[in-house]
Amino acid sequence: MVDLNKVYHEWLSKVSDESLQKELKSIWGKSRPIADRFFKVIDFGTAGLRGELGAGTNFMNIYTVARATQGIADYMNEHHMKSVAISYDSRYMSKEFAIDTACVFAKNNIQVYLVSELQPTPVLSYIVRELKCDVGIMITASHNPASYNGYKVYGSDGCQVTSQMAADMKECINKHDFFGIEKMNFEEALANNLVSYVPNEVILKFTKEVQKTRLSHNDLNNISVVYTPLNGTGWILVPKALLKSEVGSLTFVEEQLIPDPSFRTCPFPNPEIRESLELGIKKAKHVEADILIATDPDCDRVGTAVLHNGNYELISGNEMGVLLSDYILKMRAQNNTLPQEGLIVKTIVTTELINAIAKKYNVKVKNVLTGFKYIGEVITNLEKENKEDNYIFGFEESYGYLPGTYVRDKEAVSTSLLIAEVCSYYKAQGKTLVDALNDIYEEYGYYYHKLFNFYFDGAAGFTKMVNLMASLREHPITEIAGLKVLEMIDYNKGIDDLPKADVVTYKLEEGSQIIIRPSGTEPKLKVYATAVGNRKASEEIVARMDEWLNKFINEKC
Repeated sequence: MVDLNKVYHEWLSKVSDESLQKELKSIWGKSRPIADRFFKVIDFGTAGLRGELGAGTNFMNIYTVARATQGIADYMNEHHMKSVAISYDSRYMSKEFAIDTACVFAKNNIQVYLVSELQPTPVLSYIVRELKCDVGIMITASHNPASYNGYKVYGSDGCQVTSQMAADMKECINKHDFFGIEKMNFEEALANNLVSYVPNEVILKFTKEVQKTRLSHNDLNNISVVYTPLNGTGWILVPKALLKSEVGSLTFVEEQLIPDPSFRTCPFPNPEIRESLELGIKKAKHVEADILIATDPDCDRVGTAVLHNGNYELISGNEMGVLLSDYILKMRAQNNTLPQEGLIVKTIVTTELINAIAKKYNVKVKNVLTGFKYIGEVITNLEKENKEDNYIFGFEESYGYLPGTYVRDKEAVSTSLLIAEVCSYYKAQGKTLVDALNDIYEEYGYYYHKLFNFYFDGAAGFTKMVNLMASLREHPITEIAGLKVLEMIDYNKGIDDLPKADVVTYKLEEGSQIIIRPSGTEPKLKVYATAVGNRKASEEIVARMDEWLNKFINEKC
């Protein structure tokens, strides 16, 4: 049992950073804030670190970052790894964490390649592969609120680290205290060439790879686009990609164009959330744009709103994944470029509608665990077998897509371009993306998906969430929202040769299902509901699921 007050007073006596010291003094004698900061050490896993900014072992700060970096440096030196690439996004402390990370690596005689300015997360994946680095570090909290930051770790293949590599790194990290980590002075590290800036040529090569993902080389001059980077890192590369393909017009959401860590116009800078897109929709209405494209702060996810019958309708992650997959398969079939053993890769929580579409084109669908690193691993394994060309497309329901193999993470720059291309393709036929989606439903059947989030903040919330997942396994559920449970799948047992995962799936009557898992990056439980059938009936079923879930979780917690 951790003596919270003892750890708190240790930090109070050793922290030299003025802002963190002030924060610690402000919670003197307050048991809840102290518990939230010190009840556990911020967990390091395949997603690296992610948490709220602030003082404490469970928060993101210069001490938790330096400790993690020293552990990774130990791991690298033990395995004779020589170089690391580091990038960062637009968040509070991102650049500072990146420089501190570089200085710890330099002190450990590891060559560092640091970006000279903030870059999208997929660019980091590309840099690692292009410069043949052993490890990559991306300072980002993706689409979390402004109070968060994070630290993603990548392997030499450009994927986020595997479960085994993360576990080995964590073992090295746990050998260190939070204080006393040595760092080389940044100017000294530059002078000694232990830290070098990533050459601009590497970024230019990335932009050329983006253009190669085009399936049609027609200009996109028949569409008008409004773009917002949500005050993040997409503000240069996405417009560059769209303008290179000569979109008819490109308009920006001025308030969200420049990188801004406060995200004052969208407190939750997540393109999955309509509120984050409201300014963009307002601008789109003003200029009568065909489509709004929005990328999240680290530019690995992309969301859209499409003009349809006079209104702007949002396209969900599942829907966009289906639209893009269908378009890619259609165009490659026309161009006779579909591989004989073609493969689309998706996560287990992503729509199964893609199975029917892939079957039409004699293409296989591979399911992987939630997390784009698993999609990246599939590409890496194909590459080892000289079958990389079999990869056609990868996507997840949380607005992540990858049209190419030059990076091994979700990639919103090329996806933004691909979305514009698909929009242009259908507009030339007098259709919107909503029309195209309805055509798909007409051919393959209607699938209705909805994501429900249940938040469990702080130490008490974390315990409740752990207990709830344990209860699901210990006490089988036989009925959900009036539908019989036909099968319960516990991925913690290792299913279909997948790694063990804290995920439970309930297969229900009438093709419906519910999947439950804790988020790997936020203190919340994510529930994925699916109903299949006609639109009205499906929406009614999911509404009943919503009611059932709220009642069930309130009773359990």
